[in-house]
Amino acid sequence: MRKIWCVVGQENVYANIQPDEAPVLLSYDFEDKALWKPFLDDKMRREYLDGGAVQNRHCQTNAPELLYSKPRTGLSQLEDQIKRFLTGKFEDQRIADVKKTTNWNLAVSEELSKVL
Repeated sequence: MRKIWCVVGQENVYANIQPDEAPVLLSYDFEDKALWKPFLDDKMRREYLDGGAVQNRHCQTNAPELLYSKPRTGLSQLEDQIKRFLTGKFEDQRIADVKKTTNWNLAVSEELSKVL
């Protein structure tokens, strides 16, 4: 799932009016009218849901848990380019400051990978 524009719940349908659409970036507080706009107002909910228009409401309880994972297309290449750029800048600065080459600590490289 890459974008969420609306969510259908037992009580209403909510339109996402947040600036972001990626699932991992959204707030899921459906009561916050600045983030989610309910499709049915109170009168429509009473008429269509409480009034019997929907007699048999079913809720899916055996749905698999959906987990968000960042897209990998081209991401590895971008991470490698950023790492090369940053390490080059550090090495250039060290040569300029102390006239020595840099021996990289693997722990620092791993931390940089985590940040990226």
